[in-house]
Amino acid sequence: MMHATKSERRRGFQIHAFVFVPSIIFLVVLNVILGAPYWFEWPLLGWGLGLLVHWWFVLGPGALQTD
Repeated sequence: MMHATKSERRRGFQIHAFVFVPSIIFLVVLNVILGAPYWFEWPLLGWGLGLLVHWWFVLGPGALQTD
């Protein structure tokens, strides 16, 4: 079993964040164009929580200190 290096983990988080931002912007714009009911906050909340957990274990307090 191979483990990712610190730089690989950091790069994975950067890609996750880079995809998150334009995707959420797209969903907000789409939902505003379509009108009520407004639902964009649900993917924002779910995916945002996933991004927060990803950060926690890659760059935050839960990050592995090996390497």
